[in-house]
Amino acid sequence: MLDIHDLSILVVDDMQSMRRSIIGMLKGLEIKGRLKVAENGRVAWRILKSAPVDLAIIDWNMPVMNGIELLNLIRGDKELRDMPTIMITAEAEKRMVVEAAESEIDFYLLKPLTMRSLDERIRSVVGEVNTPPPVLLHLRKAREHEEKEDIPSAIIEAKLALKERPNASRILRKLGIYYLQAGRADIAEKCILKAVAVNKYDSVSLTLLGDIYKQSSKWDNAVKCYDQAMGISSRNLRNGLEMGRELLEMGMIEKARFILEKVIASSKNDAEFREDVADICIENQYFFYAQSLLEGLREEYPDREDIALKTGALFEKTGDMDGLVALYQTLPDNVDAQLRLAEIFMDRKRVVMADGYINRVLKLYPENEKALELRRQNV
Repeated sequence: MLDIHDLSILVVDDMQSMRRSIIGMLKGLEIKGRLKVAENGRVAWRILKSAPVDLAIIDWNMPVMNGIELLNLIRGDKELRDMPTIMITAEAEKRMVVEAAESEIDFYLLKPLTMRSLDERIRSVVGEVNTPPPVLLHLRKAREHEEKEDIPSAIIEAKLALKERPNASRILRKLGIYYLQAGRADIAEKCILKAVAVNKYDSVSLTLLGDIYKQSSKWDNAVKCYDQAMGISSRNLRNGLEMGRELLEMGMIEKARFILEKVIASSKNDAEFREDVADICIENQYFFYAQSLLEGLREEYPDREDIALKTGALFEKTGDMDGLVALYQTLPDNVDAQLRLAEIFMDRKRVVMADGYINRVLKLYPENEKALELRRQNV
């Protein structure tokens, strides 16, 4: 049983002024237990692992490790997973709903904080810990059964939890996962479809649904689910990449192109994702699209030699030797590029041109073995 006036509380916020303000409010509420602070999730995690607390008040946006990342660590730790948390946020409503669907957040507090709102949330936390609602008890029992690999009993408890809260998307999703583990994909699909109907921002359920459709080769449905999930949360972009890879491997070019373009659009044209998509396309010999992506990246990042070399490797695969020559001629300081030019011009019987590239390398690296060997051959 927790005593509201003797709580051990950890306040996690990257702003010192905010940490001081919350600590001041807690003292004003006559909470006389141990009060600790951390400037980011990583520091907070070290504190929690050394000495668990009764309650964590966590800021949403922080550098190094944000609040959601910290919360996921807490929920994944057997010793800490049931510790109550209060998330502080100033985020827009949509993003809050998304994170609530994907993470085990107990309570929110919206900025700016007031002593009254903090007091109300803490009292709610203490009340739930001291007298857990039936839904929470059923979910904990379901988890215990799951850990013992007793999935039928886990399903029973999850159903009882659902009776307490029939429209809870997380419970519906969990029940669906249990049915998947029990080999009943048909029932799992119904549960997860309902979870999505209850909360259209539940991208975790959408991804699970996409996985179910993949297993049953319903590719159009799977692509649609992944597309929707990526539009909701950037966390799902990597899943979209893997989906695109699978589709390319099976020769479903149009579907693969669609989902990979959605990855790029959902990432807001992020260079890292464009490069990853290009890599996937090269691996699966979808060279045309890869080339267009790499050429766009080269225009934006002309100083990135790695992109130029990756483009060169693509030209090698497609046999575009003129394109390769033109590209490598823009890399006078890259030894591998200059030696490859020497080889190309040797093949073309352009001895003087080849010798020029060999000499350029030997001027910088007189002992370069490949350059010396090419010089012996270029006689």
